[in-house]
Amino acid sequence: MSVNHLKQMLEALRDELEHTRSADVDDRSRELLREVMDDARALVDRESSDTEPETLLERMRAAAYDFEESHPSLADAVNRVVGALANLGI
Repeated sequence: MSVNHLKQMLEALRDELEHTRSADVDDRSRELLREVMDDARALVDRESSDTEPETLLERMRAAAYDFEESHPSLADAVNRVVGALANLGI
């Protein structure tokens, strides 16, 4: 998987989050997922980031777990990004 494909997946995840009704995802969870996605984007772009890749993956997995019941498509999108990051060795 290429970095460009991962960037597309992150954008798709962001779009999915933006189109998720507020009633389905509480503000705290929505903000946490946005932060995690921003951290992932920083790692992919090789920008300086205070987040270690392992911590980022753990946070993303936790976010996916939190969304499994309330919003399965969002959880699936998060899990795809986690898999892509892992495949790239991030």
